[in-house]
Amino acid sequence: MSETVEEGGKTRFLRWYICSEACRNAFLHCRKLIWVDGCHLRSKYGGYLLTATAMDPNDRIFPIAYAIVEGENKESWSWILALLKHDLGIDEASENKYTFISDKQKGLLPTFSKVIPNVVHRFCVRHLYANMKVAGFHGNALKDTLWSAARATTVNSFKDSMRKIKDLDSDAFDWLGDKHPSEWSRSHFSSFALCDIIVNNVSECFNAMIVKAREMPLISCLEMLRTILMTRLFKNKEEASGWTSVICPNIVKNIAAEEKFAGGYIPLQCDLNLFEVKRMYTGEQHTVDLARRTCSCRKWDLTGLPCRHGICAI
Repeated sequence: MSETVEEGGKTRFLRWYICSEACRNAFLHCRKLIWVDGCHLRSKYGGYLLTATAMDPNDRIFPIAYAIVEGENKESWSWILALLKHDLGIDEASENKYTFISDKQKGLLPTFSKVIPNVVHRFCVRHLYANMKVAGFHGNALKDTLWSAARATTVNSFKDSMRKIKDLDSDAFDWLGDKHPSEWSRSHFSSFALCDIIVNNVSECFNAMIVKAREMPLISCLEMLRTILMTRLFKNKEEASGWTSVICPNIVKNIAAEEKFAGGYIPLQCDLNLFEVKRMYTGEQHTVDLARRTCSCRKWDLTGLPCRHGICAI
């Protein structure tokens, strides 16, 4: 907890940060991907709730830490990120293995460069397009092509989409020029995060979960947040105790969805672990290395789950 001293020596509550031991320890078993976001508290006392959330191994929301602060600014973000860095044991040697996703909130970017400068950044494509519209670039064709560029998993397909954007609106292409694709396109993401998400929906879903708590006075808000997290963790633990597979159910569903498309490909084995996988009738082909668990489409590299080409080779 942090306090401020007003004129006359009177102390006043300023900020409160919470990262429970259960959440801190459990995050060690999650991917090093963290969503950070801020939202208004709706009681008469005002303030903001800053949150850090992740995804558990079953691809569900996993809250790590949260803080009630006086405002969404550089000082409050510096305070929470420094505490989060300490709690998660993020040191200089491991910073580049962590990925943070945000909406480019006010004061957040300068804070990262000061507190944890070497982490990887991703920015929500939905908010990127919203900013694009504010800059004066509209139209469904432009929107669809932007999303196509964001979803592209290879550099060549990304360049194809960017050429289409340039043909549609050269000014929009120039506007995107100062936004490095490593921040918003899968084609330039590193493989450390093992997740190819390009939106900030994890934070938004968590904010929706706690909407009632945000309407309460501070102590009641904190108590409801504690209760929500406590019951959620126990419910997930009880559910997981009944699983019979070594792979989490939602991951099995994701693999099954890709498996349906594997039948449209023909694998040609060229080494013990190397395959050339061709799609029937189209000429599309990819290189799969089962030993390295990679595919030239990069989906396996980005998510850690075998793509349709990898499943075909397996």
